[in-house]
Amino acid sequence: MKKQKLEKDMQKKIRMGRNMESNQQQKEAKASEFLQRHMRGILARQEIEGMRAEEMVFLGMQRPAKTQDEVDNDPVSARKNIKLKSKMMQLGNQERYEAERKELLREIMHVEGYDIKDVMLKERRDWVYEQKSLFGKIPADLEKFNEEQNKEGPTPEEMAAMAAAAELEAQEKKTKKDGAGKKNKKKKKGKGGTEPVEKEETGSHKIGPNELVRKFDDYYDDF
Repeated sequence: MKKQKLEKDMQKKIRMGRNMESNQQQKEAKASEFLQRHMRGILARQEIEGMRAEEMVFLGMQRPAKTQDEVDNDPVSARKNIKLKSKMMQLGNQERYEAERKELLREIMHVEGYDIKDVMLKERRDWVYEQKSLFGKIPADLEKFNEEQNKEGPTPEEMAAMAAAAELEAQEKKTKKDGAGKKNKKKKKGKGGTEPVEKEETGSHKIGPNELVRKFDDYYDDF
């Protein structure tokens, strides 16, 4: 007790600047004591944190730590790996596609380039001749030709539908025309198969419906 009291008094005097440390041994003792004190605090806090985590797991308020098997079989990590592999595969396919496309373009230009050029040149010459025949002069540029070429025409399905609709409309018109002709023939025939003759007399009106009424009858029959 006396020794501890003396050490405390000496430390107090050292802190107040009244007494200097006597030797190196006391310095080392104080340093070791400082380190031990801090290490005990760190270890105690770590132990308390572990105990708190175990209690939270026991109460069901926190998930337990994953085992190594769970980490290896984690679906999220597997999804990330698959996504990375797919991305790398996609980049490789894109690079191969670009290389093959350029090679194919070079081959087409080498094999069919001159034929394509001749066809396009003929189209432009025909258009120029057509414009000259219509307007009597050669056009100054090919802007209108390019606009006509850039217009999107109907698809094959749309063209087939339009042809079918036109054919159906033509058949309907033909049917209506045949029916109207038969009705007009029946009207013209009178009793005994003779056509009625309208007698005109000077100073008298025509007998029977006039021309306007007959037109209305024809329109009604067609309808």
